[in-house]
Amino acid sequence: MAVCAHENLNLIALGFKDGTAIILKGNITRDRQSRQRIIHKEEEQGVYITGLAFRQVGVNPVLMLSTNQAVYSCYLGDQPKKTKVGDVGCELHCSTLTDHSQDFKFVIGRSEAVHFFTTEGPAQCKAFEGEKSLIRWYRGYLIVVYDMTRGVSRMGSNSKGGAMLSIYDIQNQFVAYQTTIQTHVTDVLMEWGSLYILLKDGRLNRLDELDTKTKLETLFKKNLYHTAISLARSQSYSDGLVEIFTQYGDHLYSKGDFDGAIAQYKLTIGTLEPSYVIRKFLDAQRIHNLTDYLKDLHDNGEANADHTTLLLNCYTKLKNVEQLTRFVREEKVSFDVEAA
Repeated sequence: MAVCAHENLNLIALGFKDGTAIILKGNITRDRQSRQRIIHKEEEQGVYITGLAFRQVGVNPVLMLSTNQAVYSCYLGDQPKKTKVGDVGCELHCSTLTDHSQDFKFVIGRSEAVHFFTTEGPAQCKAFEGEKSLIRWYRGYLIVVYDMTRGVSRMGSNSKGGAMLSIYDIQNQFVAYQTTIQTHVTDVLMEWGSLYILLKDGRLNRLDELDTKTKLETLFKKNLYHTAISLARSQSYSDGLVEIFTQYGDHLYSKGDFDGAIAQYKLTIGTLEPSYVIRKFLDAQRIHNLTDYLKDLHDNGEANADHTTLLLNCYTKLKNVEQLTRFVREEKVSFDVEAA
């Protein structure tokens, strides 16, 4: 049986093995009796309810409902309406609802993939292969438990039993955590800011999320700078972005990708000391890149007279008379005439 309660406790949905789902309406903490009505009923034999989740659309609650064959959205406003939004279903415990980071989509897990649905229809699909026994959502992470006794996931584990727990950062598109467990996972619970993994043998394991700085340091060691930037932005870690741009620029510079490096250094303008970048590209004789950086330095109002003198010299060495003339005419520049 599938059970779901609305956050205001005025609605409870129950789903049964015969394919029927009912809604109980009333304050369950005070009322002795509740009104109930059938919201879904399957005519075909062998179809059963596997997942239920409430979400809000405007002022009206919507019940997302999955069977082993399909997915439905049921509007519960003044004019109730049920819409079939997907032709694929899932097994019991293999559905969940995301949070605001993914616009409260309904998620189901199948052996070939994980499917996301809005109240109107399919939204996206992630090819996470493997027989799934449990799916949960926690703070932007999709938690998937794979049943290793029924099939091996594409992660390549050779385990012949137990389960594999994978935690995916959907927004930033990387595997945040993964482990193999030598017994079955009964449930994954979220409480007190941690994840608790309840195992069939009675053990309870706790997982704590690392702080953002530690996550970024781990990504730096793996040279996953694009992922680090995406992670920092998604967690509003603005103080660390300049450090990431600088480290990424240094990494690209060491690899000889000067165009890519200068693109990262330009993102540090206003925070990173310009001389740090200028020295690198003077030594490397990368005048084109240095000119590009100095031009952005002026465009952002961060240039001084020495920077202006250097930019004029760069234009002169490049024999770029058109840019030099335009810059002198358009900018109110102050520079060392003899040096220039």
